[in-house]
Amino acid sequence: MLKSTIMWKEVSLIFIVSRLVILIVTWLTMSSTLTISSSHLPQVVVMYNNIHDVHAYFYAWWRWDAVHFINIASRGYDPGLTVFFPLWPLFISGLSHLLESVGWGNTAYYVAGIILANLCFYFALVLLYCLTEKQFSPRAARTTLLFLTFSPYALFFFAGYTESLFLLLSLATFFFLYHKGSWGWWLAGFCAALATITRETGCILIVPFLVLLVQRFWPVRTELYIHWRSLLHALLPLFLIPLGILIYMFYLNKTWGNPLLFSSEELTHWHRHLILPGLGLLSLLWSLLTSFSLSINTWFNSTDIIFSLLPMIVLIIGWKHLPLHYSFFALAMIVFSISTIVVYSPKPLMSYPRYMLVIFPIFMLFPLWSKKPLVMRIILGVFFILFTYNIVQFVTNRWVA
Repeated sequence: MLKSTIMWKEVSLIFIVSRLVILIVTWLTMSSTLTISSSHLPQVVVMYNNIHDVHAYFYAWWRWDAVHFINIASRGYDPGLTVFFPLWPLFISGLSHLLESVGWGNTAYYVAGIILANLCFYFALVLLYCLTEKQFSPRAARTTLLFLTFSPYALFFFAGYTESLFLLLSLATFFFLYHKGSWGWWLAGFCAALATITRETGCILIVPFLVLLVQRFWPVRTELYIHWRSLLHALLPLFLIPLGILIYMFYLNKTWGNPLLFSSEELTHWHRHLILPGLGLLSLLWSLLTSFSLSINTWFNSTDIIFSLLPMIVLIIGWKHLPLHYSFFALAMIVFSISTIVVYSPKPLMSYPRYMLVIFPIFMLFPLWSKKPLVMRIILGVFFILFTYNIVQFVTNRWVA
């Protein structure tokens, strides 16, 4: 499944081209910004506000949540940052120590985040190609990779965010679930547990586990006394999945006396509230339709709505083309993602499109329109334009998602 030379070539080509696009757009953007204004740049870039200083370009991705992860990795947690789960900062910290030993100094944590994000994304593309090829075809796998890599919010696979790692662990879970024998269940459970220590949505990986478990053992339900060992090896790894979040809760309880501190801080510090799924989306859509105005917040709210609704529409249209465990995983991730809203903010759905980015079965459905090349080119063209636009926004320190 991992031995195809064509697969490695196609994955490498798409990955390299996308990274080159990101670097070129970053260079062009920073060149223009540094010669015009530094009002939107963070202090670390303003320090090197000179078009001839390579530091200004080097620090272009020192932004937003990437800074929070660097702070956790270098200084440890404070209560407000406990909403960011620990596995990603631990990886950054581990690699940064290695980089420091070879002379990277204070930039080691930042560089470690970029390196890890891109390494994880590369191997995520490898697994996505394998899974899509197995389910559909090599052509569909290539198209899926193109749509994911150049999707409007795919810049977060380059920045020092958790998206790459979470995507890799989710794909690894599905990859191992395909393998026969007890070790496949256990490896899938281990990967899902790691995903849970990366983001709380990792718990949703229990859904494909349960679906496959029922599919495999329901036909032999009258003969379970024969297959009890296999059933046990499938059931026990399920308990690994919530183990990740339980370990984090134990740490929070030991450190601050509150095992649910990440949840309470999400509410009090970040103003993210739990609501009925889709209620925030519908209310904002109604608000835009009834009181539309030309403003930057209207633009952000419109794109948040569009790229939150798009995965739902694609899933509804292509549901029957996916295996059941893919469809239920995608549905559960969508429902979880649209079950919060940010109050006291002009952008109440902020981060929705980024949360949807890691729902990889959605991207497997885009090749369904491959019989209509013009439609495919138009969608990919729009994606690419928004992809480059969001890179410009991000590196100039403007909010994207």
